[in-house]
Amino acid sequence: MKNQSGEVLQKGVSAGIGIMLVMVILPWVVASRIPPEFKSFFIPFLFKYINPVFLLFTGLHMGDTFKKLWFMPIVSGVVFWLTTELLFSPWKTAYFLYAAGYIAIGYATMLVGWGLSLLRNEKNRKKTKISA
Repeated sequence: MKNQSGEVLQKGVSAGIGIMLVMVILPWVVASRIPPEFKSFFIPFLFKYINPVFLLFTGLHMGDTFKKLWFMPIVSGVVFWLTTELLFSPWKTAYFLYAAGYIAIGYATMLVGWGLSLLRNEKNRKKTKISA
C-alpha cells in the first residue's frame, strides 16, 4: 500500500513540476525574452504543439493513477489560462478554448493510460495463474 501511495505522490509531483515548467515558465520566457518579431512564431508553436504533446505524455504517465490524480488535467488547464491571462492580452476567448481543449486532451490520454494499465494488470494476472 505504501508503495502505491509513494508512486501516486511521485507522479503527482512530477506532473506538477512539468505543469509549472511548460504552462508557466515557458510562456513567461516567450513573453519576456523573445524579440517581438519572433513571438508570432513561438506563441502559436507553444500553444498548438508543445502544450498538447506535454499533456499527451503527462496523461499517459499518470493514467494508472487516474482515480487519485483525476484533477491534474483541470489544474493544467487552469494554470495555462491564468498564465496566458497574466502574460498576454487578458480576456481573450481563445485562451479559454485552448484551456478547455487541453483539459479534454489530458482526460482522454489519462483514460487511455488507465485502460492500458488495466490491460497490463489483467495480462499479469493471467500470466501468474498459468505459471502457478
